[in-house]
Amino acid sequence: MNPVHFQPAPPPPWFPMLLPEPPNSSTFLETRNVRDPLENCKIPSILPTPCMQKELEILMMIKDGSMDLSVSEFLKYLEDRRIDLETQELLSVEEANALMSKLRALLEPFRYVVDEGIPREEKSAVASLTNKIKKSKRNNLWRKRKQKRIAELLAKVVFLGFSLIMNNLIKLTEKLMSGELGRLPRTLRAARLNR
Repeated sequence: MNPVHFQPAPPPPWFPMLLPEPPNSSTFLETRNVRDPLENCKIPSILPTPCMQKELEILMMIKDGSMDLSVSEFLKYLEDRRIDLETQELLSVEEANALMSKLRALLEPFRYVVDEGIPREEKSAVASLTNKIKKSKRNNLWRKRKQKRIAELLAKVVFLGFSLIMNNLIKLTEKLMSGELGRLPRTLRAARLNR
């Protein structure tokens, strides 16, 4: 006895979960509320494609009863694939609604910036975050410049100290060679005696 091959229908699409409404006391600019939706908004797949837009326009033209060349080609395509017009319309509208709900879920955390009913303090959080980021960058650049200046000054001091010691040593040896000093300094005499 051969078992019947059962192919289950694909599962329904999972709609993105909306983030819970944060209380007014919490800050708007938390990592979870801002960074994650911004990262998800960068994905080009969430943007409506021109094909989807064209398909929805053609379906509207079919409902209006206009017979354009693109409409007849689309109807021929559906007939070749044995797809019912109502089924295609239902699938297209469901896909557009899924895209809209996904975009709505991604943009929900930014409602505080756009909504007129939100207090001014919540909206100014964006400006303060921008100022903090700029200040942090300024401070980092200032620290780098300061470290560079200190390193240059230290190198200059070391070089000047070395050159000063060398100049004094050269002058001392010249005086010793010329006999201007007469006798060697005590430290040099002690070093000679220890040999």
